[in-house]
Amino acid sequence: MHLVGKAIRARQRLIQTFPTSALARKARYLLGQNFHALAFYEQAAQYYEEFAEHDHDMTGEGDQCTAAERTAGTCPNAPEGLQNAVFFRIGLGQTEQAVTDARNFERYYKRSRGQETAQVMFAIGSVYEAAHDWAHVISHYRDWLHDYGRAREALPSQVIRANVQIAAAYRAQNDAAHAAPFYRDAVSVWEHGAAERINALPDEGARAGYLLEAKTATSEALFYMAEDLYNEYLRIRFPDFNARGGANMEAVNRWATRDFGPWVVRKGAALRTAEAAYARIAALEPVAVKVPQWLIAAAARTGQMYTAFVDAFDDAPIPAEIERDPELYEVYVNALNAQRQVFFDQAIPKFEYCLVTSTQVRWFNEYSRTCELELNRLNPQQYPLAAEMHGQASYAFHDQARPGAAELGAHAEAAEAGDTDAAAGAPAAAAGGAQ
Repeated sequence: MHLVGKAIRARQRLIQTFPTSALARKARYLLGQNFHALAFYEQAAQYYEEFAEHDHDMTGEGDQCTAAERTAGTCPNAPEGLQNAVFFRIGLGQTEQAVTDARNFERYYKRSRGQETAQVMFAIGSVYEAAHDWAHVISHYRDWLHDYGRAREALPSQVIRANVQIAAAYRAQNDAAHAAPFYRDAVSVWEHGAAERINALPDEGARAGYLLEAKTATSEALFYMAEDLYNEYLRIRFPDFNARGGANMEAVNRWATRDFGPWVVRKGAALRTAEAAYARIAALEPVAVKVPQWLIAAAARTGQMYTAFVDAFDDAPIPAEIERDPELYEVYVNALNAQRQVFFDQAIPKFEYCLVTSTQVRWFNEYSRTCELELNRLNPQQYPLAAEMHGQASYAFHDQARPGAAELGAHAEAAEAGDTDAAAGAPAAAAGGAQ
């Protein structure tokens, strides 16, 4: 640590004394590395940016570095440094500077480093997502899809996620109609060989992460596509009884034949259509790549559709003229109960699957809690509520690991002065995906 402090002081003095020399320019990159290692990300980003501004052609390739520099890991690499700066600025919440850095990266390297540029530009979307700036989320990812989505450099996982984030932004504004085509596009990308393309990537270590990201985003798209069908199902209301000339057996039979029976058929068909849409999540290949949060959500929704049927029968109004006639009452109620039991018996396995999946993978969220509560409501003796406490229900997708802002203050001053013993006591934020 003392040696790092001395290196920082020497390099800062070199820049102050000979600001335009070749050694001073290289020192800016090395200072970025020094502060990066000390977890002072704002200072690291600043030096990486300064280096890239004047030496963006230094990429560590060819004869730009000596063998000793490559061995020591001190060969200046402007693209890598500027990419780190983008992610650091995002993590620090410095939106404007993050966008500026990303635009500079695009300007310098779009032609020579297409895949890296696509990744950097994609990451900026997380800034707008965190701010709930839905208009910018939509415009950013639409521009990204236009510029990079059809290029071979773009990862399929990012193309899928970009479509899903646009759709999510529309949904956040209660605009399901505009969200729908982007969910469909996301699923289409998956169905047209996304997994195969990811498995063909040369970086074997990154494949699993990209595949999980792609399947998770596709599952999210399928879930919300199914949600539209679920809402259509809910809109099919129980048919009112109309005596049509008198409360008698003929009127009850006529209602059962003309209104109630067709309602059961129509609502049952809507249920099966939505259920099949939710089931597409579980059918996604490869099965070995698990996305339990969406499997649980789909199972919960499917169970809720069955219990909605049960509740419709339980809550069905009994016309006063029928309630006054014991014979008519019995016929009316028996007709409801006969259908009710069918859906009641099918609801329980759906919620059981949901809860078993949640328990096996230890993934608890609002949907797993719904399954637990519904089972208890349907059969409280067989399914008592669990006594143990679960953590906060949540699921969040992050494009990149986000470095938190370290509390700089005196620690930063100590590091800039070269007092690395003092700097060592500073809280270190995790740099995450930026290496």
